[in-house]
Amino acid sequence: MGYYSEFSLEVDGSKAEKESIISAFLQENQGAEWALNIDGTSRQWDKWYEVNEDMINLSEKHPKRSFIIQIMGQILGDMKRIHYKEGELQYFESGVISYPEFDPNLLQEYQVAEGVFALEENHQLKLGTDDNTYTLCDVIKNTYPDISFSFDLKAYRIDITEWENYESDIIEFSKNHPEIVFNITYDIDFQEHEEVYNDNNLSGFWIKYIQNGKIYQANAFWEWVGH
Repeated sequence: MGYYSEFSLEVDGSKAEKESIISAFLQENQGAEWALNIDGTSRQWDKWYEVNEDMINLSEKHPKRSFIIQIMGQILGDMKRIHYKEGELQYFESGVISYPEFDPNLLQEYQVAEGVFALEENHQLKLGTDDNTYTLCDVIKNTYPDISFSFDLKAYRIDITEWENYESDIIEFSKNHPEIVFNITYDIDFQEHEEVYNDNNLSGFWIKYIQNGKIYQANAFWEWVGH
């Protein structure tokens, strides 16, 4: 069956120049024709295995132009942007799921949500603090002795597994430690669950910041890391 990806192409220059280059490219290259629209956006999920060779050739034909091909593979986390110029691959960037930094101006009074939050398969909840120590983690465990915790030794974080009222409990707990910023992330460990597929919309990945009884939620975004 093969491995499918979505492709998009960026070309520097005016819109007319860009579309002229891409239009000619689509007429000459069947792989590109199936994968791209004339404006460089993705046409469909496709198996364009020769994309790197084809992009090198395209950049060689237009040495004054810079090209960026973005590839989103089937498996979550398989996101990359490859830069080409003058017939060479210059460098590539990997897509990393990232979260906005804490902004105290966004904090709001806590509203109790209806219903019980349940983890979906392959998803994980993690609790951390901005001081990156286990001091508060130990205090939390002593405060809620019936809660099941596991610790991420490298990231100073608690894995939330069986804690039905975790959000309201952390809200109350934060009032006793008003200087500390707590953060709860909800995401997927895609390295452990390769059957989870990519999705351009990361609204299902979020971080909640809590400080002194107040809270707000921010969605994740793709951040590009160069190589």
